[in-house]
Amino acid sequence: MMLMTDSTKARPSSFEVSLERKETNARLEAANAIRKGIRAPLTIQTIYDVDRALEKLAVEDSKLGLPIARFPYTIDYKTNQVVFGKESIESLLQAYNLGRLEKIENVEGSRDDSQRGYAIRTAEGMFYIKQFNNFDKPRRNSLFLIEKLKRIFPTVKLVETKENFPYVVHRGIALAVFCFLDINEELKLNPSFARGAGRDLGQFHVFTSGSPIRFNDLNEKALEKFLFHGYTKDSIALSPEQKRLIERAIMSWHLDIPAGEPKAICHVEFLPKHFSLDETQTMLNGLIDFDYAQWDFMARDLGTLMSAAVITSGYQSRIDFKSLALVLYGYNEARPLTEWEKTHLYEIMLYGIVKPIAWDRKPGKEFWNYEYISKLDAFFLMTREEFDTKLRAATLEIDIQKR
Repeated sequence: MMLMTDSTKARPSSFEVSLERKETNARLEAANAIRKGIRAPLTIQTIYDVDRALEKLAVEDSKLGLPIARFPYTIDYKTNQVVFGKESIESLLQAYNLGRLEKIENVEGSRDDSQRGYAIRTAEGMFYIKQFNNFDKPRRNSLFLIEKLKRIFPTVKLVETKENFPYVVHRGIALAVFCFLDINEELKLNPSFARGAGRDLGQFHVFTSGSPIRFNDLNEKALEKFLFHGYTKDSIALSPEQKRLIERAIMSWHLDIPAGEPKAICHVEFLPKHFSLDETQTMLNGLIDFDYAQWDFMARDLGTLMSAAVITSGYQSRIDFKSLALVLYGYNEARPLTEWEKTHLYEIMLYGIVKPIAWDRKPGKEFWNYEYISKLDAFFLMTREEFDTKLRAATLEIDIQKR
């Protein structure tokens, strides 16, 4: 056998050299596209260029020219997830113009631990650091969407790095910094801001309906699978009445929307618990949590907000028809409902109520969203005819007041 020395190693062919040069140039072009798209004022086209560059190459972050942060961390051995402490956050802040870290106010984790949050105070004010342990395409796109909307919609403000990038990456984990918003997760929909919330959702759909940022379609079949998963009549976590509600929901919740109905990037969780209201508590000051944004029918997103009109207190729920009518009134001001939507509001709202029940199902676990099962109970107490009659009466009252 002949040993290959430096002088005898096979030289790459001209084709291989050309191919390597093309790959190198492609990486450089991708890095330049990213820098151009982020450092220049963000537009629909530059965001699209960045997204295409990221998706086309799918190489290591450093090869794409992303800002790489290297700082210490610890492991939460209960969840096997990375946790950043004071020293880590101080190192992270070196990539930003936010001044010295003064205090870590709070650390929180998501239910599935796919992300963590750190509320911090620096010399420049209060901020919120979001840690994405699973930084997939939808979550990355959500940051670009927030950047796109910031000049035209009251969304949470994303803080850019010194290099004008919306996040930093450490060992595959992305961290993004936001201006802190005061969020009341117990906030209930009420008439004081219901019309404004509906109008804001309508405007959101108008703004995102023509966006070139590529989001995945909402997978309704996956939601159905979650709802069915683990459910049996022998479930020990549900009462007999709750079982009947779930079985009725399984039979009736599917929303068969005609293909021609309007679509947009939908927030998916456009609910009061993600709202920051202004000082008057009547207008949206900031919207958070874009992590699950999907390309979907606008009607489904509207159904999510409509579900907030079923007010839960303790173990009891009731439909606030005045707030519901105001949501629809405001939405129609921004984006007029289609004829199909007008005649299927009952089904649209039912979808919005059942979706979180399906969404929160965990494989192999007896976990149920009891708040929304209570909402489902209140909704099923009336027929579709009764629902339509009460909604028309509430809408008529609003029309009279507006004259």
